Amino acid sequence: MSEYKTFVIRLQVKRGSQEEQLLEFLNSESARPFSKPQMILLALKAFWLTLSLFHHKQPAEQILASLSQGTYLWKLQEQYLRKVVGVEEKVPTSNDYKTCPKYQVSEQSTSKLTEQSTSKPTEQSTSKLTEQSTSKPTEQSTFTPFGDVVSIK
Repeated sequence: MSEYKTFVIRLQVKRGSQEEQLLEFLNSESARPFSKPQMILLALKAFWLTLSLFHHKQPAEQILASLSQGTYLWKLQEQYLRKVVGVEEKVPTSNDYKTCPKYQVSEQSTSKLTEQSTSKPTEQSTSKLTEQSTSKPTEQSTFTPFGDVVSIK
């Protein structure tokens, strides 16, 4: 028996959509800078590994480490993308978020979020995470970043 397991994902997307462009890009060996499996797994790790670990009831320390790793991977990717496409980095300020209707954040939320992100996880927050990982997930609103994906098989 092999130590590897094969997964095949089939997607159906709208013609002319950004999703089609992205998948065509991934299929083009001459266009992509890395192998297709590397690119897909890196993106999945950065965005979904934490939720997968939580779903599989992994230890809180591993879940918290995954959150940090995801943030780190995204920051590395952002630096790479900015270099490749030639976009200078502009660090957003809290005023940028206040003036953009899509990202309006209250002053109270901003300071609370900053406090949480700068504090180290406590025993209490770690135990809370452990408690949550053993309970059934609550119903969540639908997340649709790819509105044009018709089906996934």
